[in-house]
Amino acid sequence: MFETVSLLKNTLLTTPQHEATKVKYPCVGFTYMAIQNKNKIIDLYKLGTDKNYNDYIKNLICRAGRRKESKSIDESGEYIIENTIVRDFSDIVNRLCYKEMNIVDEISHEYTANELYILLDSMQNNNHIIVNRSHETFVMFKITHDKYLVVDSHKNKHGEVDTLDAIKYITKYGHYKGLISLGIEMDNV
Repeated sequence: MFETVSLLKNTLLTTPQHEATKVKYPCVGFTYMAIQNKNKIIDLYKLGTDKNYNDYIKNLICRAGRRKESKSIDESGEYIIENTIVRDFSDIVNRLCYKEMNIVDEISHEYTANELYILLDSMQNNNHIIVNRSHETFVMFKITHDKYLVVDSHKNKHGEVDTLDAIKYITKYGHYKGLISLGIEMDNV
């Protein structure tokens, strides 16, 4: 099976969360912190320097780990619209439209892929989409009409995907089965 990181173009190396912190599942908090720092992350990414980008991402992962420890958040993690997330990131939560999709077979995958295409295509540049599937949460920043920067604390590389590869990344090449929760920034929310 293909690894989703192979879809990424123009990659920068990063420290994955399991190496950056001993805290389990800080990815939801990290994702919201990445959104708070979206412009800085995009600027560092565009500079194309692994070290500066990695240092910044690693620092955010560590901060997310400390947040999780200090707030006594359950070790199993948070949902993307958990009460602790609403409390700590209400400014972001209030700008998102939340949606869930369930992939159980090939037909539901095709339906989900079509719906994802419409959602991604309708997003404005500089908007973002949070994706949660199982115990993985990551964010994609729309940087041009057909390019998204994938910021995934589980991976050792971040990079760009086009719309079709974004769908493959989200659905793990169509092999993912289960619930996908999304938080989509739309200008009309």
